[in-house]
Amino acid sequence: MLQVPKRCSFCAHKLVDNVCKNEKCIDYKAETTEDSQEKK
Repeated sequence: MLQVPKRCSFCAHKLVDNVCKNEKCIDYKAETTEDSQEKK
């Protein structure tokens, strides 16, 4: 059986390491300072 790549539930983009790499997607996790601000 071929392994079907997981896809983002928001934009159907293929996931890389379970993370959406589509910059236009609302679930895209950018490596920026925005991530640290959300934790506060």
